[in-house]
Amino acid sequence: MGGSKYHYLKGNYVLMEKIMLLDLKETFHSKHYLLHNEKRLAHLARLGLPIEPNMPVLEVGTGIGDHTSFFLDRGCVVTSTKGRPECCRPTRSWLVIKLGDLFEYVCLPITQPDHPEFPNNWFEAPNLLSRAVFVASRTPLDNPLLVGDLPMMQQPFRGYNEIDNQ
Repeated sequence: MGGSKYHYLKGNYVLMEKIMLLDLKETFHSKHYLLHNEKRLAHLARLGLPIEPNMPVLEVGTGIGDHTSFFLDRGCVVTSTKGRPECCRPTRSWLVIKLGDLFEYVCLPITQPDHPEFPNNWFEAPNLLSRAVFVASRTPLDNPLLVGDLPMMQQPFRGYNEIDNQ
């Protein structure tokens, strides 16, 4: 009963699959994760990207697909990828180069979601697992919230009216 497929939990042996499901539920329904995702989606909506129905979207680094619904809700055709081991995260400069191999226009927002996992000062980024937002396109994007270089300083995005009032 106590073989590799089973784990002893609260006086009972349960299948490892059930424990993994419980761990995932605790992770992705935690207050920290829900706030993290709320900040990312608000930031993405505020960027004002020219999203149209039937537009193809390549979502790189999908994870569990939190952004996928953002694009599907707007009628996009989404291709999602997750192609890295959990222990590795590429650098921002590497991603810009790789995206540049596929798209003529690679941009980063002048803002980052207001959350500790999204640094504003890349000179002092807390660790290699810091997150960033990238936008790549085959056509030019005339958007004052996007820049074509790799900024070392980005503003925190705290709300929809913050940038409009500056």
